[in-house]
Amino acid sequence: MKLFKKIDFWIQLVLITGSLVFVAIDLPNFIVCYFVIGGWQIFSCIIHVFLQGQFIAHRWRLLYCRALLMLGVSAVLFYAMGVFILLLIILVFLPPVLACCYAFICREENHLLARKDFIHLK
Repeated sequence: MKLFKKIDFWIQLVLITGSLVFVAIDLPNFIVCYFVIGGWQIFSCIIHVFLQGQFIAHRWRLLYCRALLMLGVSAVLFYAMGVFILLLIILVFLPPVLACCYAFICREENHLLARKDFIHLK
C-alpha cells in the first residue's frame, strides 16, 4: 500500500499539472481533463475504502470521501428536482477544489508513512 500511496500522489501531481498546461493550450480540453482527474481520484478513493485498515490514513481522507459522496448525492437530487443552474455551478467549481484537497491528503499521508518508517528505525 505504501507504493500505491506514492504512485497515487505522483499521478495526482502529473494529472493536475498536465491538465493545467493542456487547458492553457486549448480551453475546450477542460472537460477531458475534468473527467480524467476526477476518474482517477474516484478510483483511488474506492481503493482506499476497500483497503481501509491496511494503511495510515490522514484524518481528512474520511472527510474527502464523505464530501465526494455528498457531491454525488446532491448532483442526483438537483438533477431530479430540475435545479440545473445550481447543479452546474456546483459541478464546475467544487471538483477542482476537491482535486487539490485530495492531492494534499495524498502528500500528507506520504509524510505520515515516512515518519512511521523513521520512528521504526530508532
